[in-house]
Amino acid sequence: MAAVISLNLGSATAESKKPNFLIILADDLGSGDLSCTGSTQIKTPHIDSIAAGGALCTQGYTAAPVCAPSRCGLMTGKSPAMIGNDMNLGPNLDGMDPEFHGLNVKEKTMADRLKALGYTTAVVGKWHLGEKEQFQPAQRGFDIFHGFLSGGRDYFAQNKGNGGAREIQSTLGEVPEVTYLTDDLTDAGIKIIEQCKDEPFFLFMSYNAPHTPMQATKEDLALYEHIENKKRRTYCAMVHGLDRGVGRLLESLKENGVDQNTLVVFMSDNGGASSNSSCNAPLRAAKGTLLEGGVRTPFLVSWPGVITPGTIVDSPVSALDWMPTFIHAAGGSVSEKDGLDGLDLAGVLSGKVKEPAPRDLYWRFHGVNMMRSGDLKIIDRANALPWVFDLSKDPGEQNDLFKARLEEADSLKRKLGDWVLEVPHPLYWEGDNWAKIQAKAYEKSEAAKQPADHAPSAHQ
Repeated sequence: MAAVISLNLGSATAESKKPNFLIILADDLGSGDLSCTGSTQIKTPHIDSIAAGGALCTQGYTAAPVCAPSRCGLMTGKSPAMIGNDMNLGPNLDGMDPEFHGLNVKEKTMADRLKALGYTTAVVGKWHLGEKEQFQPAQRGFDIFHGFLSGGRDYFAQNKGNGGAREIQSTLGEVPEVTYLTDDLTDAGIKIIEQCKDEPFFLFMSYNAPHTPMQATKEDLALYEHIENKKRRTYCAMVHGLDRGVGRLLESLKENGVDQNTLVVFMSDNGGASSNSSCNAPLRAAKGTLLEGGVRTPFLVSWPGVITPGTIVDSPVSALDWMPTFIHAAGGSVSEKDGLDGLDLAGVLSGKVKEPAPRDLYWRFHGVNMMRSGDLKIIDRANALPWVFDLSKDPGEQNDLFKARLEEADSLKRKLGDWVLEVPHPLYWEGDNWAKIQAKAYEKSEAAKQPADHAPSAHQ
């Protein structure tokens, strides 16, 4: 566990107003699919504006390579493996107790902690942290919920409560007719900003886009008709719609006079998925693996008065860091007994500190264990020699250094092994089928490249 360090930069005091917090979470977004991260196909001016007005963290790491455990880590500030939540949440398997099929109920969430500090807490969109009552948003610290409990939903289907038309629930009032899910979720987020503008709030905008099913509006598809690959064309249109939604949220902050007092974080829950035609260039592999393409995603952060616009943070940072960062900014405190695995990033984001305190970052997923220590990364798989990569020189993980740097590799393996011995059994099991699929994904050795075809000038 990393020690929690705070410089109290940007923290609320009796004389200052507590900052609002807005997390905008994309779902399966490719790390190379933003204009600011190298995409020439997709223009994302609104998302990019967060980094332009704040910071771009080039080495952001999610808590896991898939949806549910990533959210578990984000919401608790703890490694999902260490709280039994390292598997994805799908249909419960025979023999598994459904009472454990969700975010560990012993853990406090970000909403719990901020609510205790006087915040109104809201979540919009995809929940995917458990569907039984004890796992639902109202039981996990959220005052407001507008969204669906499962891990995915059709973008156009009406509210029928089954299959792709999984029920949209709302504490905001009657659920309006579904138009396009991304736009509808944005509407709900704006409504919450308008309602909560006079009090400190935490809004978790958990978008479903660009997760499957691949569905976009005709208007957005028309902007990318030059792209021959149908799935890629639809994906680009979905990201375009997501960017539009982000722009509307940012505009709402301004219209309601809270933009200068809101800390905004944009990130994806994991790397882009191979199933949605996303691009993780220049990284290797995709969602479901502990290669960089599965867990490394840019963090875009705006914090007026704290972050100098245009800041670039090249040091590794983690989704687990947002919990202590938010708590300290809200005027709260974190101690060792809280057991958080993250660091307060205020000093790094403000430029007062060059990089986070030295620490190792750990992951476990489907029998694969991984650790990043400084620039070195080790991936330990069953029935195979470990891989060791120097990410400062080889972010695409093309040059395995295990044999060339055997002494260092041995030290890394021992340190990772010590951590694995502390990891508890998972609370639930995703199933062998997914384990086999994800095992094959490690066989893809090439690093991703940006698609060759560019958007025409009329759409740039």
